[in-house]
Amino acid sequence: MIATAVLSPDRAEGERQLRALLADGLDRQRLVDEWIPAVARRFGDAWAQSGHSFVEVSIAVARLQGWLREIEAPRPEAPFCLDAPEVLLLVAEGAHHTLGAMVAMSRFRRLGALVRLSLGQDARTVGQIVRAQHVDMVALSAAGNEDLEFLTTLIHSIRSGVGPAPYVVLGGEILNQNPDAPALIGADFVTSDPEEALKLCGLTTSASAGPSPKAGRAAARGQPERVPTGA
Repeated sequence: MIATAVLSPDRAEGERQLRALLADGLDRQRLVDEWIPAVARRFGDAWAQSGHSFVEVSIAVARLQGWLREIEAPRPEAPFCLDAPEVLLLVAEGAHHTLGAMVAMSRFRRLGALVRLSLGQDARTVGQIVRAQHVDMVALSAAGNEDLEFLTTLIHSIRSGVGPAPYVVLGGEILNQNPDAPALIGADFVTSDPEEALKLCGLTTSASAGPSPKAGRAAARGQPERVPTGA
């Protein structure tokens, strides 16, 4: 139903469908975390099997991103915590679509993290961002078609000139396309789940129990080693 709506020649049809789903009481978080990614995967599979053209998939994904922006419009009851862990969500150069990163950003924010999104910036610029502001974690989303040497350079730039360096968590389709990529490029942890990413880095948020976010960060930074884990 959603896939048909976002492919309709009438763009307003998708918007009407969204309003109808929300009016029927569909949980916003479930729509963002489950339904929209599932529809996007369906389009991706159809593209790979020549069921939809690149243009059709691009239009559908853009409309799904529009849904996400409307659903995620700031609400008065949304909490704001100055003590929240700070995450740089990084989409590597060459990504065709950014919907997955936007879904992850939504989830990070609902978990209580402060998120900055970096889309397709070069290694030098990303390194400058990390050095200019406090970042507790870099969540690197890669599709699998990126050059591994570039990703290695990117991670090196993230860690250069800062101490202690932020954790780098690798996620995205690359985990399916190239299981050896995390070890080859030097990522600290591996997962596409924002909640698991925060836990792997020892970061607490306003949405999690236990010590304060800064206490969680201090404990995490004191760990003697970081060993990549499976997704």
